[in-house]
Amino acid sequence: MASKTKQKNLGFSIVELIVTIAIVGILATLANATYSNYVIRTKIATEVFVLTTRAKEIWDLKRSDKDFYLNGDYSEVNEYAALTKNIGTAGGTGIVNGYAEIMVRPELVGEDSVRWRCVVAGDILTESNIPNHCILGDATFFRILKENNMIFSEDNFQYDQTPVNNDSWGKVDTDSDFLGKWYITGGDEQIEIWNNFDNIDDIRPNVAELDGDRNEIVDFSHDLASKGFDSMQMSFDYYSRTGDNSSNFEIYLGDELVYTHDSFAKGWQTINIDLQNTSASGKTLTLRESGRDDSYGALIDLESLRVTPNKIT
Repeated sequence: MASKTKQKNLGFSIVELIVTIAIVGILATLANATYSNYVIRTKIATEVFVLTTRAKEIWDLKRSDKDFYLNGDYSEVNEYAALTKNIGTAGGTGIVNGYAEIMVRPELVGEDSVRWRCVVAGDILTESNIPNHCILGDATFFRILKENNMIFSEDNFQYDQTPVNNDSWGKVDTDSDFLGKWYITGGDEQIEIWNNFDNIDDIRPNVAELDGDRNEIVDFSHDLASKGFDSMQMSFDYYSRTGDNSSNFEIYLGDELVYTHDSFAKGWQTINIDLQNTSASGKTLTLRESGRDDSYGALIDLESLRVTPNKIT
């Protein structure tokens, strides 16, 4: 009887070929993504290194009151000495598609000691695209640092829409366009605005009186995008209308009382207040009258009021 030998099929089945091709495709995609991340990360790291070197030079020149210049390389420096560079294809060097910027920012950690912080923002950037020592921030966070201001111009007081005539005073409702995104709570939800009103010696435009009416407590507030900041600083010019604690005021960050005034000499004073941010979420900043509630309250020069970022989380 003749024997039969069964020959083994050494090829791939259709299913095996499909699975193999799929696996190879996935591996190729992962490898390409990893390589792309590496390339972007390396380019950003190089830009950060160059920018840090230049930022330190500018910092030393500014401290010595010496002039400095920028090289026309899509970089700019703000009053805080934070140096920013556009590295996107949207008007920048073109390292990253779309919007992308890097910043090197000094933070004082002692009397003569500076820590340099790197911040990166971009439409398509992720943590894997940036150097380990850098912070990836969103567009709002980055703009706050770049402008060195927690309150953007479009959200602040709109002085070209002042509703009070020159050399006069008037009440402004909480929904007035003049207030931007500031708002008033308590009482009749109005605040008294003086526009070069000659009721004091040193008159100024756009001055708010916190105690416009008797027997009501008025809050004057703005919601800050404080996420990502350990601390901020608030500054403004203040005038004690009465020369005593009838012109007192308080500052709140969220529900926390952070400042109560205690100097009531006549004349304009510049007030500087450190705001420690104890939460990762946004916080409401509030100025509240705290005098005798006799309609003779604290005067605040709105044009001098600023809230600036300090230390990053």
